[in-house]
Amino acid sequence: MLCFEARTGQYRFAPKTARFRNTVVLDESLEAAKLASDECVSKGITSFQDAGLPFAQIDYLKSVVDGRVKPRLWVMVRDSNQSLMQNLKRTRVVGFADNHLTVRAIKRGIDGALGAHGAWLLQPYEDMPLSRGLHPFGCFGRRSSFTGDQA
Repeated sequence: MLCFEARTGQYRFAPKTARFRNTVVLDESLEAAKLASDECVSKGITSFQDAGLPFAQIDYLKSVVDGRVKPRLWVMVRDSNQSLMQNLKRTRVVGFADNHLTVRAIKRGIDGALGAHGAWLLQPYEDMPLSRGLHPFGCFGRRSSFTGDQA
């Protein structure tokens, strides 16, 4: 869904189940996209780079960008491994709708942050016993050659 956050004065996409204070939830419609588009252009913003949208939001952008959304969008895909395997080929677009939408990169979080449980560990996290973190090659089904004490 598209939201307008009164505190920051910014529009953003959020999951349909999300609830925020001081936020007006706009319908996922052409009118909402046009409103956000006009607001950006009125402030001189002509393009965006989004470092990670799920496929559902990219599909939504494809449906509204055709001549109606003025800023140009360059988007990275960020979704589950299974969803990437199933949808990546159909989603890649370059210069869609008169160069207003390009989707040609993948955003992956494999920075190894302990606090976010992203570090790939040999043993499960103490505070998250079902997780050993993010496997850096899990997206593409490669097998790691790490053994022993390496992490």
